[in-house]
Amino acid sequence: MKNYSMDFTVDYFSAGQGTLMHQQGKVVRAGELHYVNLSGNITLMNNGECVAVNESAHLLVYNKIGVEKNEDVIASTDVMALIDSLWAKQEGLTYKYLEAAKGKRKVYIEDKGNVYYSAYSITMDASKFNLLELVYYVRPEANEEVNKIIIIYSNETAKPKTGLPQYKISYYVTRTSGTLHPTELFKNYECIDQTKIH
Repeated sequence: MKNYSMDFTVDYFSAGQGTLMHQQGKVVRAGELHYVNLSGNITLMNNGECVAVNESAHLLVYNKIGVEKNEDVIASTDVMALIDSLWAKQEGLTYKYLEAAKGKRKVYIEDKGNVYYSAYSITMDASKFNLLELVYYVRPEANEEVNKIIIIYSNETAKPKTGLPQYKISYYVTRTSGTLHPTELFKNYECIDQTKIH
């Protein structure tokens, strides 16, 4: 899919304590616009420019980037065939299809070769070809606190609203007399112009 927008949540779980951390985010892609917001930490790429916002550090980093033109190609419209092509040739992986609600497909993948994750599960809407949920199962010996990470995707659309101000570089930074400054909205942020660093 060339153009899309979706919301997502990331939850980190512990076997004994339940949810350890919850984060929310949004992803938008349309043409040269790429936008990711994960709990206030933002990366925006648009028309050969990039800005990264680190909310906790009150930091804006600006740079110019090369824009590569390539087309997304989906080899098959069959969800399970696509999953097969992604996972089947990987060493140490075994997978099986699990029962899922009507119209959904779920695959469980065991990973003997990964030192951090023991398994993954992927749930997709088979009719719309949408990813609904991705679960990472963490090995106990790799992390004593986190045993599972669940990412849930929602509100996916192939027609993102790209006219919103936060999808423009000028929402974050402005240039005056050749010097880059944060906009009024980010006036308490440090601004680093990486195009000036040699």
